[in-house]
Amino acid sequence: MAKRIIGESAREVARLYREETRAAGYLETRDRQGSLTRYPLMTVSVGGVSTAHRPVSSYLELTEIAAEMKVCAKTQDGGNFVIDRRRN
Repeated sequence: MAKRIIGESAREVARLYREETRAAGYLETRDRQGSLTRYPLMTVSVGGVSTAHRPVSSYLELTEIAAEMKVCAKTQDGGNFVIDRRRN
C-alpha cells in the first residue's frame, strides 16, 4: 500500500510543476532572506513499524520508531518506504 501511495503521489505531484522544473529536478526561488535557493521537488516518504518481531509497549514508542523510519526514508532520494526490521 505504501509503494502505491508513493507512486500515485509522484505522478500527481509532477503535474504541479512546469516541464522545465521537472527536468531540472528542483525548484529555484527566493527564500525569506531574498537569496536564490534551490528546493527539491516534493516527494512522499513513509516509515513503517511492524510488531511481528519486535514488541511495542506503548503508543509513544510506536510513534518514535515510526518517526525514526520516516527520517531514514527521507535521507534517500525520491519517495521511499522504509520499515523497521530490527529484532529484540
